[in-house]
Amino acid sequence: MVSFININCITLISEMLSFVSTGKVYIHCRQGISRSATIAIAYLMIKKDLTVQEAVRRIRRNREILPNEGFLKQLCILNQSLIESRKHNSRKVNLDENMNEIKVK
Repeated sequence: MVSFININCITLISEMLSFVSTGKVYIHCRQGISRSATIAIAYLMIKKDLTVQEAVRRIRRNREILPNEGFLKQLCILNQSLIESRKHNSRKVNLDENMNEIKVK
């Protein structure tokens, strides 16, 4: 099992999403409220052009979720980056080496 304590989840999510083109994806974690919820939120943000708030609301309509504070911070960074990239009509998002900021190309 992969430990997400010190790993930037957005980097992993971006890599996972590169394999998803169409169809359904099963996302699973032990309780289904933090890790899997974070992946689903990021998917909606990146692939469906939702803000972090819209994605969280959409998922909460169907299930109880509670992403941890670290994941929420990363989702907020992703949200800001996506907002900026959409202003410039760019969809490519990359994290810098320190994983503090997302650079849009």
